[in-house]
Amino acid sequence: MPFVADSREGISDHRKQVMEIMSRGGGVGTNGSTLRPRNTLARGVNGKSSGSVSWLDDIAKLTHLVEQGGSR
Repeated sequence: MPFVADSREGISDHRKQVMEIMSRGGGVGTNGSTLRPRNTLARGVNGKSSGSVSWLDDIAKLTHLVEQGGSR
């Protein structure tokens, strides 16, 4: 899959793509190298990033949920 855009919208779009592919029996791989490191300033939300690992963990949990309901 393409890189994940480093934004809430980009992460949401990526999750949607993952769900669609997994629900059709496909497999996915996610490259999180474009996501900002943990504790990096997240402009526009007055906070700090939880880091790429937390988002990749979220994607892993999502794939597990989709697998449970599908044919994989």
